[in-house]
Amino acid sequence: MSPPSPRLLVLVGPTGSGKSAVAMTLAQQLTGEILSADSMQVYRGMEIGTAKPTREDRRAVPHHGLDLVEPQIPFTVAMSRRYALATLPAIQARGHWPIMVGGTGLYIRAVIDGLCPAPPEDAACRQALAAEAIQVGSAALHDRLRAADPATAAKLHPHDTRRIIRALEVYQVSGRPLSAWQTATTGLAPEWHVTQVGLSRPREELYERIETRVRQMVSARLIEEARALQAAGLSRTAAQALGYKHLFAAFEGQWSVDEAIERLIQDTRRYAKRQLTWFRRDSRIHWLPLQRRGIVVDGVAALRATRERRYREPADVTAAIEDGAIRCERANERSHLALIEEQPRFLTAGEIDVVLEPSFCDDDRALDISPQPPLASIKSLFFSCCTR
Repeated sequence: MSPPSPRLLVLVGPTGSGKSAVAMTLAQQLTGEILSADSMQVYRGMEIGTAKPTREDRRAVPHHGLDLVEPQIPFTVAMSRRYALATLPAIQARGHWPIMVGGTGLYIRAVIDGLCPAPPEDAACRQALAAEAIQVGSAALHDRLRAADPATAAKLHPHDTRRIIRALEVYQVSGRPLSAWQTATTGLAPEWHVTQVGLSRPREELYERIETRVRQMVSARLIEEARALQAAGLSRTAAQALGYKHLFAAFEGQWSVDEAIERLIQDTRRYAKRQLTWFRRDSRIHWLPLQRRGIVVDGVAALRATRERRYREPADVTAAIEDGAIRCERANERSHLALIEEQPRFLTAGEIDVVLEPSFCDDDRALDISPQPPLASIKSLFFSCCTR
């Protein structure tokens, strides 16, 4: 009998959805290790603005993919993929569950599905095409691409100059259409059992969380961090990080710091919307809705903690509080009650109103995360009484 395929759990979702807190809970309960899929957390010194896990979190759970390079060094998706492909088997070999978490969709796709093996950038060819685009317009280049690579041209808007130039560059350098190169892409998916879980929240709640987080970053000295990074210099890639680029513009007099913060909040909300659009296109992702209120406890957890009663709905837990079966001191916060380690207590803000309670196989092995499980199986990982 062939050995079982290695398994990877991937948590995705928009910024501010609570991925990091959920990943921490998962890793602690499943003896896992976390691999960051965030294109900006790879840079050293960019702590506050990228919302890196705290030192305490890193001591509690092994984290990978953080602080890989200095911010003056460009870091690419290809570099991220190589790092991940070396890291994930090592986690598996230690007998731990690898959990990849992040919002950079391209980094995640590169690991799961692979990268296109097309030829690298040809600077001379690209510069010539860019000059031609200025002279004749991107629509003319799009017409040429349609003749050489109709499949790629059909996916690109005639004004998407950067991608049109790249597709023509690949064709001119290799004599082979970009679409043909893309069919040769391979990743982890054929060899690993990959379970992708998407975390989502109601839009207004997500936007509120984003604003709160930005203001917390400012209170945590984001402005001072940005000044130090600007003085040290950043690569073009790192300098585009949300928050930092807004403050750099303020330091250069384009707008006030207060306006930079407001622009950051709005642009982060727009970025979250783009992330959702990206992830929603992947039908393999099982979406789990999170919501601030009404996430309490499910029947399995309650049965473990209070054997004589079975609480299946939030209202049942509320009733149990009122009749004394579950005692609490702050009944006005009962919507945040959960059962942890068989004891009722209120969740902290850092737990993002979500508690994981893993089930176990008959032989006491850790939770069996099957490939492509139904949404109900994914939801069993978390204690949520949200209504879908």
